[in-house]
Amino acid sequence: MNLKPHERIIVALDGLGLDGSLDTIDELTPYAGVFKVGFDLITRQKADIVAAYAAGKDAKAFWDSKLFDIPNTVGDAAATLAAMPSVGMFNVHCFGGSNMMRAARQAVDEVCLGGSAPSILGVTILTSFDYAQLFQMGLLPPLTEKQRGQDNGKSAIEVMIGGLVLRLAVLAKNCGLDGVIASPKEIRSIRQACGSDFLIVTPGVRPEWAAANDQKRVMTPGEAIAAGADYLVIGRPILKPPPEIGSRVKAAQLILDEIAEAMSTMQS
Repeated sequence: MNLKPHERIIVALDGLGLDGSLDTIDELTPYAGVFKVGFDLITRQKADIVAAYAAGKDAKAFWDSKLFDIPNTVGDAAATLAAMPSVGMFNVHCFGGSNMMRAARQAVDEVCLGGSAPSILGVTILTSFDYAQLFQMGLLPPLTEKQRGQDNGKSAIEVMIGGLVLRLAVLAKNCGLDGVIASPKEIRSIRQACGSDFLIVTPGVRPEWAAANDQKRVMTPGEAIAAGADYLVIGRPILKPPPEIGSRVKAAQLILDEIAEAMSTMQS
């Protein structure tokens, strides 16, 4: 995609409330092209206000609802979102299955009739998940003694998680979704399997000067862009920068500069 550096940054508005979200959009619009409205704003029935405000600033709204239900219910929700001109992208859980994802695709196509439509993204594996959690959920097998004996199983775990994410990404593509949300660690394999037009939206992005917090599978912004990510979801590193960075604008500018440098290196 031919995106400018600032258009690749998705600022997560989680926990800011209505006034805080609007102030953040005002402050960061020059440095970010997309703003993510999540469960807090959706639950408070303020997400549509924030999305419309972002659209009025020539930014996109990412409606982070993570739809996961029976196909008919998800189709109805997708149709509602498709009818909202301020929503530039929204997501569904890949674990909802092929029928659910196809229902979302069909609903959006019927509402938009070939015109401008929001991008539908599939959530693969949340970046807060690690091997222990995925094993407890029955999604990954136990490590063998041989695997444990090699770097405490780290390499085997990365392969298993990467394989699971890749299978979900390919399923999403086959169901007609526009892209997926996946950790930076899986970008290259998804890009290779799903092609250049398939969107990859990447959370778990942390500059070297920011804490990882609850993210388990992370990269720096420059590394994620170089690996092939289209969009980077960034929250705390911008909204709550460390004292040595100072302001949110300074944090956003540093990340923007890193993205621009990575893009320049790729093009040279």
